[in-house]
Amino acid sequence: NVLDHWLSTEAAKRRDTGVLDIKALVAEFRPQLLQGRKLRNTLGGYSILEAKEAATEYAEYLEADEDDGGMALAQTASNVLVTRTFSKIYGLAAERIGWGYAAAPIIEAMQRIRLPFNITIAGQCAAIAALGDGEFVAKSRTHNAQWRTWLTSEVAKLGNAGLRTVNSKANFLLVLFEGAVTGETAYHRLMELGFITRWLPNQGLPQGLRITIGTEDETRGLAAALRQIVEEQA
Repeated sequence: NVLDHWLSTEAAKRRDTGVLDIKALVAEFRPQLLQGRKLRNTLGGYSILEAKEAATEYAEYLEADEDDGGMALAQTASNVLVTRTFSKIYGLAAERIGWGYAAAPIIEAMQRIRLPFNITIAGQCAAIAALGDGEFVAKSRTHNAQWRTWLTSEVAKLGNAGLRTVNSKANFLLVLFEGAVTGETAYHRLMELGFITRWLPNQGLPQGLRITIGTEDETRGLAAALRQIVEEQA
Protein backbone atom coordinates (compact mmCIF):
# COMPACT_ATOMS: atom_id res chain seq x y z
CA ASN A 1 0.00 0.00 0.00
CA VAL A 2 0.95 3.67 -0.06
CA LEU A 3 2.32 3.67 3.49
CA ASP A 4 4.46 0.59 2.85
CA HIS A 5 5.84 2.21 -0.31
CA TRP A 6 6.66 5.41 1.60
CA LEU A 7 8.41 3.43 4.36
CA SER A 8 10.44 1.43 1.83
CA THR A 9 11.46 4.59 -0.02
CA GLU A 10 12.45 6.36 3.18
CA ALA A 11 14.36 3.31 4.41
CA ALA A 12 16.39 3.33 1.22
CA LYS A 13 17.05 7.07 1.46
CA ARG A 14 18.07 6.94 5.11
CA ARG A 15 20.13 3.77 5.15
CA ASP A 16 23.26 5.78 6.04
CA THR A 17 21.89 6.79 9.46
CA GLY A 18 19.27 4.13 10.19
CA VAL A 19 16.92 6.83 11.54
CA LEU A 20 13.64 7.70 9.88
CA ASP A 21 11.94 11.09 10.05
CA ILE A 22 8.94 10.50 12.32
CA LYS A 23 7.67 14.07 11.84
CA ALA A 24 7.65 13.61 8.08
CA LEU A 25 5.67 10.39 8.39
CA VAL A 26 3.05 11.98 10.63
CA ALA A 27 2.80 15.00 8.33
CA GLU A 28 2.36 12.75 5.30
CA PHE A 29 -0.14 10.25 6.67
CA ARG A 30 -1.34 11.34 10.12
CA PRO A 31 -2.05 7.71 10.97
CA GLN A 32 -4.31 6.72 13.84
CA LEU A 33 -1.59 4.36 15.02
CA LEU A 34 2.07 4.90 14.16
CA GLN A 35 3.95 1.65 14.65
CA GLY A 36 7.55 2.53 15.41
CA ARG A 37 8.32 -1.20 15.30
CA LYS A 38 7.86 -1.19 11.56
CA LEU A 39 10.08 1.84 11.16
CA ARG A 40 12.98 0.25 12.97
CA ASN A 41 12.63 -3.33 11.88
CA THR A 42 14.79 -2.97 8.78
CA LEU A 43 17.33 -0.29 9.63
CA GLY A 44 18.13 -1.00 13.27
CA GLY A 45 18.36 2.66 14.25
CA TYR A 46 15.92 4.49 16.48
CA SER A 47 14.20 7.86 16.67
CA ILE A 48 13.37 10.10 19.59
CA LEU A 49 9.61 9.98 19.22
CA GLU A 50 7.75 13.23 18.82
CA ALA A 51 4.64 11.70 17.30
CA LYS A 52 1.51 10.95 19.31
CA GLU A 53 1.63 7.19 19.03
CA ALA A 54 4.61 4.90 19.49
CA ALA A 55 5.71 1.31 19.66
CA THR A 56 9.07 -0.46 19.47
CA GLU A 57 10.55 -3.92 19.73
CA TYR A 58 14.06 -2.83 20.62
CA ALA A 59 13.73 -0.38 23.52
CA GLU A 60 15.34 -2.84 25.92
CA TYR A 61 18.60 -2.69 23.94
CA LEU A 62 18.94 1.07 24.44
CA GLU A 63 21.09 2.55 27.15
CA ALA A 64 19.44 4.65 29.87
CA ASP A 65 20.34 7.92 28.12
CA GLU A 66 18.88 6.71 24.80
CA ASP A 67 15.24 6.41 25.87
CA ASP A 68 13.02 6.73 22.81
CA GLY A 69 10.45 8.77 24.73
CA GLY A 70 7.53 6.43 24.13
CA MET A 71 6.71 5.60 27.73
CA ALA A 72 6.81 9.24 28.80
CA LEU A 73 4.26 10.03 26.09
CA ALA A 74 2.01 7.18 27.20
CA GLN A 75 2.01 8.46 30.78
CA THR A 76 0.80 11.91 29.82
CA ALA A 77 -1.36 11.53 26.69
CA SER A 78 -4.69 9.82 26.14
CA ASN A 79 -4.00 8.78 22.53
CA VAL A 80 -0.67 6.97 22.99
CA LEU A 81 -0.15 3.22 22.94
CA VAL A 82 3.31 1.83 23.72
CA THR A 83 4.01 -1.86 23.16
CA ARG A 84 6.94 -3.99 24.18
CA THR A 85 7.82 -7.53 23.18
CA PHE A 86 9.28 -10.49 25.02
CA SER A 87 10.60 -11.90 21.74
CA LYS A 88 13.94 -10.12 21.66
CA ILE A 89 16.05 -9.46 24.73
CA TYR A 90 13.92 -11.75 26.94
CA GLY A 91 14.35 -14.69 24.55
CA LEU A 92 10.67 -15.71 24.40
CA ALA A 93 9.98 -15.37 20.67
CA ALA A 94 8.30 -18.78 20.46
CA GLU A 95 5.66 -17.68 22.97
CA ARG A 96 4.50 -14.73 20.80
CA ILE A 97 3.87 -12.55 23.82
CA GLY A 98 4.33 -8.90 24.72
CA TRP A 99 2.76 -6.14 26.76
CA GLY A 100 1.37 -2.66 26.25
CA TYR A 101 0.77 0.54 28.17
CA ALA A 102 -1.92 3.10 27.35
CA ALA A 103 -4.80 5.10 28.76
CA ALA A 104 -7.73 2.99 29.97
CA PRO A 105 -10.05 3.77 27.00
CA ILE A 106 -7.45 2.42 24.55
CA ILE A 107 -7.00 -0.79 26.53
CA GLU A 108 -10.77 -1.22 26.82
CA ALA A 109 -11.15 -0.84 23.04
CA MET A 110 -8.43 -3.44 22.44
CA GLN A 111 -10.11 -5.85 24.83
CA ARG A 112 -13.28 -5.69 22.74
CA ILE A 113 -11.53 -6.68 19.50
CA ARG A 114 -8.79 -9.04 20.65
CA LEU A 115 -9.04 -12.73 19.85
CA PRO A 116 -10.18 -15.02 22.68
CA PHE A 117 -7.40 -16.99 24.35
CA ASN A 118 -4.86 -15.01 22.31
CA ILE A 119 -1.95 -15.95 24.59
CA THR A 120 -1.20 -19.16 26.43
CA ILE A 121 -0.88 -19.78 30.15
CA ALA A 122 2.68 -20.99 29.55
CA GLY A 123 3.47 -17.75 27.72
CA GLN A 124 2.05 -15.64 30.54
CA CYS A 125 4.02 -17.55 33.17
CA ALA A 126 7.23 -17.30 31.14
CA ALA A 127 6.74 -13.56 30.62
CA ILE A 128 6.16 -12.91 34.32
CA ALA A 129 9.24 -14.93 35.19
CA ALA A 130 11.28 -13.07 32.56
CA LEU A 131 10.36 -9.71 34.09
CA GLY A 132 11.92 -10.87 37.33
CA ASP A 133 15.17 -11.98 35.74
CA GLY A 134 17.01 -8.68 35.44
CA GLU A 135 20.36 -10.45 35.44
CA PHE A 136 19.53 -12.28 32.18
CA VAL A 137 18.36 -9.06 30.51
CA ALA A 138 21.50 -7.19 31.56
CA LYS A 139 23.69 -10.05 30.34
CA SER A 140 21.84 -10.15 27.01
CA ARG A 141 22.18 -6.40 26.55
CA THR A 142 25.91 -6.48 27.28
CA HIS A 143 26.48 -9.45 24.97
CA ASN A 144 24.52 -7.83 22.17
CA ALA A 145 26.40 -4.54 22.43
CA GLN A 146 29.79 -6.28 22.54
CA TRP A 147 29.27 -8.52 19.55
CA ARG A 148 27.34 -5.94 17.53
CA THR A 149 30.34 -3.66 17.89
CA TRP A 150 32.73 -6.49 17.01
CA LEU A 151 30.80 -7.52 13.92
CA THR A 152 30.54 -3.90 12.81
CA SER A 153 34.33 -3.64 12.93
CA GLU A 154 34.75 -6.91 11.02
CA VAL A 155 32.42 -5.73 8.25
CA ALA A 156 34.33 -2.43 8.13
CA LYS A 157 37.49 -4.41 7.31
CA LEU A 158 35.69 -5.50 4.12
CA GLY A 159 34.90 -1.93 3.15
CA ASN A 160 37.19 -2.03 0.12
CA ALA A 161 34.93 -4.79 -1.23
CA GLY A 162 31.86 -2.56 -0.86
CA LEU A 163 30.51 -3.84 2.46
CA ARG A 164 29.37 -1.49 5.20
CA THR A 165 26.92 -1.38 8.08
CA VAL A 166 24.26 1.10 9.15
CA ASN A 167 24.50 2.31 12.74
CA SER A 168 22.35 -0.01 14.86
CA LYS A 169 20.77 0.11 18.31
CA ALA A 170 19.01 -3.23 17.89
CA ASN A 171 19.96 -6.91 18.05
CA PHE A 172 20.97 -7.00 14.39
CA LEU A 173 23.02 -5.15 11.79
CA LEU A 174 21.93 -3.93 8.39
CA VAL A 175 24.86 -4.83 6.14
CA LEU A 176 24.95 -3.20 2.70
CA PHE A 177 26.71 -4.85 -0.24
CA GLU A 178 27.71 -2.16 -2.71
CA GLY A 179 30.58 -3.82 -4.57
CA ALA A 180 31.16 -6.96 -6.61
CA VAL A 181 29.28 -9.06 -4.03
CA THR A 182 25.57 -8.27 -4.19
CA GLY A 183 23.07 -8.62 -1.40
CA GLU A 184 21.37 -11.45 -3.24
CA THR A 185 24.63 -13.31 -3.80
CA ALA A 186 25.63 -12.92 -0.17
CA TYR A 187 22.21 -14.08 1.02
CA HIS A 188 22.28 -17.32 -0.97
CA ARG A 189 25.95 -18.03 -0.28
CA LEU A 190 25.53 -17.47 3.46
CA MET A 191 22.59 -19.86 3.39
CA GLU A 192 24.80 -22.48 1.77
CA LEU A 193 27.37 -21.92 4.50
CA GLY A 194 24.79 -22.40 7.24
CA PHE A 195 23.80 -18.83 8.10
CA ILE A 196 20.22 -17.64 7.72
CA THR A 197 19.93 -13.89 7.19
CA ARG A 198 17.15 -11.68 5.86
CA TRP A 199 17.49 -10.28 2.36
CA LEU A 200 15.54 -7.04 1.94
CA PRO A 201 14.46 -6.38 -1.68
CA ASN A 202 10.83 -5.93 -0.59
CA GLN A 203 11.91 -3.17 1.79
CA GLY A 204 13.64 -1.21 -0.97
CA LEU A 205 17.07 -2.51 0.01
CA PRO A 206 18.05 -5.23 -2.48
CA GLN A 207 21.68 -4.61 -1.54
CA GLY A 208 20.97 -5.15 2.18
CA LEU A 209 21.00 -8.08 4.57
CA ARG A 210 19.65 -7.97 8.09
CA ILE A 211 22.03 -10.05 10.21
CA THR A 212 21.11 -10.93 13.79
CA ILE A 213 23.74 -10.86 16.53
CA GLY A 214 24.13 -14.45 17.75
CA THR A 215 26.43 -16.26 20.13
CA GLU A 216 30.16 -15.60 20.01
CA ASP A 217 30.75 -18.71 17.88
CA GLU A 218 27.90 -17.85 15.52
CA THR A 219 29.04 -14.26 15.11
CA ARG A 220 32.67 -15.21 14.50
CA GLY A 221 31.52 -17.83 12.02
CA LEU A 222 29.36 -15.32 10.18
CA ALA A 223 32.26 -12.89 9.89
CA ALA A 224 34.48 -15.65 8.53
CA ALA A 225 31.78 -16.58 6.02
CA LEU A 226 31.56 -12.99 4.80
CA ARG A 227 35.33 -12.88 4.30
CA GLN A 228 35.14 -16.15 2.36
CA ILE A 229 32.38 -14.80 0.09
CA VAL A 230 34.38 -11.65 -0.64
CA GLU A 231 37.49 -13.70 -1.42
CA GLU A 232 35.49 -15.92 -3.76
CA GLN A 233 34.43 -12.88 -5.77
CA ALA A 234 37.92 -11.33 -5.86
